[in-house]
Amino acid sequence: MSGMARVLVLEPDAEIRRLFCQMLTRLGHEPRVLAGAANGAEDCDAVLLEPAWRAGVERARRLAAGPGARPIVAASVHSAGTAAAGLPVVRHLVKPFTLVQLADAIAEALAAGRR
Repeated sequence: MSGMARVLVLEPDAEIRRLFCQMLTRLGHEPRVLAGAANGAEDCDAVLLEPAWRAGVERARRLAAGPGARPIVAASVHSAGTAAAGLPVVRHLVKPFTLVQLADAIAEALAAGRR
């Protein structure tokens, strides 16, 4: 495991967002969610994104651009590439996924972010 990371969860469904936060906490990471316009959004090491959520995609696009770009893990019921076109997605998880799959995807994203 790559150690604790702050992971911004961009998921529009409250129950799924809560589940993702619980999974990330169980893996030893610190989940972040948007509270208001942008509070704390930039203070993250990686992004877990539902690519079908337009507002989330726009936020992820800003976080993935320029210096200090954050790596993105997409999590969707759709196959890779359907809605995240143009985003530098490190790994695509198809919902539902396991804790181990999420752990591997976050570890890969963090490794990619350090390169």
